[in-house]
Amino acid sequence: MFDVFLFDYKVGVLGTERGRLEFTYAEGVVGDENVPPLSVRLPKRREPYGDTETRAFFENLLPEEEFRRIIAATLRIADRNTAGLLGAIAGECAGAVSVWPRGDHPLTDVSYKSLNDDSLRDLFAVPDDSRLAEAQREGRLSLAGAQSKLALRRADSVWELPQRGAPSTHILKRTRVNVPHLVENEFFCMRLAALVGLAVPEVEYLDIGIPLLVVRRFDRQKGDEVIERLHQEDLCQATGTVPAEKYEVDGGPGLVACAAVIRDHSALPLSDIPMLVRWVAFNYLIGNEDAHGKNLALLYTEAGLRLAPFYDLVSSIVYKGLSRKAAMAIGGERRYAYVEQRHWDRLAAALAFTERELWRVLVEIADALERSLEPAEQKAKATFGQVEQVASIASGIRERIGVLRRGAARRGS
Repeated sequence: MFDVFLFDYKVGVLGTERGRLEFTYAEGVVGDENVPPLSVRLPKRREPYGDTETRAFFENLLPEEEFRRIIAATLRIADRNTAGLLGAIAGECAGAVSVWPRGDHPLTDVSYKSLNDDSLRDLFAVPDDSRLAEAQREGRLSLAGAQSKLALRRADSVWELPQRGAPSTHILKRTRVNVPHLVENEFFCMRLAALVGLAVPEVEYLDIGIPLLVVRRFDRQKGDEVIERLHQEDLCQATGTVPAEKYEVDGGPGLVACAAVIRDHSALPLSDIPMLVRWVAFNYLIGNEDAHGKNLALLYTEAGLRLAPFYDLVSSIVYKGLSRKAAMAIGGERRYAYVEQRHWDRLAAALAFTERELWRVLVEIADALERSLEPAEQKAKATFGQVEQVASIASGIRERIGVLRRGAARRGS
């Protein structure tokens, strides 16, 4: 049995029996309007939630794929033991949730270990990620996703490793094996997104002998004395989808399902649905075929749920050997090379947009990208020099802008 906290307040208990998970809200939480639910899929109630509902939320707090297996081996816990992994490392997760062994709890007196450039380099230098896994064990840090990464606090230009679930301010990522210049790729795409007006976290390029991408956490707010956690859930959690099924073809949420969640739960759906369309258009134009439900999130704000800033914006299309089928179809077509005017028109109908509205958004994004592309290329070149993948991304963007413009011209947009 494990205690589940939201912020620093115990909200329930996570149980496990023969590999099956169960979550039960604490009695005092159910009727307390000041305590939000863990998820839109887990509204507060007295009856426990069974394995299907519980697993879809809690599995999405953990690392995925090979990095999960490495962390499990470091902890000497079976990688299929979701509750055990959460109990060992889920002190600092996405959002404001943490999981602790019964009787343990988040620390009120948080502490950190300072890291100089050499110690930071050592964490990321080992190809098998064993040192990153050990740092996550030490810090009780659980970072979702498959990429090698670490959550740290930056204080007065010094990087610090959280101890026992202390809150972090930034996430640092390294490139993946067999995916060259992924850091430079994401830096370029995230900076482009900011230039065209998408809400994205601040990113920096850090070279310590190993290129790292530094991402400021949008679910953390730094005050004078403390780092405040902001709760969030990704759209796999919000649709009851486990990470292994995050792609639409595997049963994960497509664009219609994502729009339905936003429409049903956002405090301002008339603002957030168009932002979703802008995200789709941007991903198409940069060639991000890996844009799935875990790359979208709802942020719990004082004004209600809102679509969170966008993250993990990467051009996957520049890497050979990857599937050319997108994580989410556009109007029924999953291959970006074959997306035409009719597919965008179908998407408009599926999202309850008029075709004119959708094409206006597409043209706006295309225009903004065209204006921003050359300055972004110059900034990237000044930051880390000439990188083949960045040049390929820019070339592909220009080509797909042309495709969109021809589609807009045919329909008179």
